[in-house]
Formats: sequence, C-alpha cells, structure tokens
Amino acid sequence: MGFEQGVVKGVFPLHGVTGAEARGGVAPWRERGQPRDVECPPSPPYRQEQQEKKMPKFMLAYYGGNKPSSQEEGMAQMEKWSAWVKGLGDSIVNPGTPLPVSKLVTSGRVEDDADPNSMKGFAVVKADSMAAALAIAQSDPFLESGGTIRVSRMMEMNEQGSC
Repeated sequence: MGFEQGVVKGVFPLHGVTGAEARGGVAPWRERGQPRDVECPPSPPYRQEQQEKKMPKFMLAYYGGNKPSSQEEGMAQMEKWSAWVKGLGDSIVNPGTPLPVSKLVTSGRVEDDADPNSMKGFAVVKADSMAAALAIAQSDPFLESGGTIRVSRMMEMNEQGSC
C-alpha cells in the first residue's frame, strides 16, 4: 500500500490515539481494555526534515553603496552579481531582495528615509558558521560599489512565534 517501508508499530505519533479514536470513535480493543499495536504510516517528510539538523541561515544586509554611473556599469555589476550567486550553489537561500523605498517609523511620526547609508536590500545564505557566512559576504561584489554588508545569523521561529 506504499507504507510498507518505515511502518511504525504503535499509536498515531501526534496524539497517542488510534485511527478510530482520531475519527471520534473508540477503538474496539480499547473498549475491551486490550492494548493492540496499530500500523501507522511513517511521519510526513516535512516532519523528518524538521528533525534533521538544519544548516544555519544568515542574512546579508546591504547598506550604502554607489549607484552605477552608466547603464554599462550597471550591466557589468549585474553580471558580477549573477556570477557570484551562481558560484554560491546550494548556499544561497534568497539571492537578493532590493529595498528601493523605505520609511522611518517612530511612535509619533512617519518620514522618508533619506539616509544614503540606509539598508538597500538583503540576501539569505546557508553556512556552517558565522566565519563561513563572513567569507561569503566578503566575496560579494556589492562591496566594490562602496557599500557595506551586515551579516546576522537568523533564528528560526515556529508557527506559534517561539523558537
């Protein structure tokens, strides 16, 4: 039936109930007070992935930088960036998200963000360590435009908002 591989003996893994109980009934052997092994399908793939050790993710936040002085210079920068992203292979999670417009919000007002060194965008990479993430950032062609990159380890949050 497709569940032969990885079949688990026992009760449904999430709640400790049998199939009949999960559907609102009482399992016949429980009515008689008899425990019984039930064959359950293996955990869904996403649960198996959650259990595997995940490689940490790091955000590369881009600040400042000079705009290209010509269309040709802009195209050359894009070619370097594309080659850099391609060279990262599986390490890249999000190759880059530009942030062309930003506002500053305080408890009392909203204003345009006119700071030339404001955050211009971000990328997300996977790396074994902060040192590895820093090496990725140091190879980023964005630095050639006079900008800076802040590298921050990201914390995974679950659906309930805790880690």
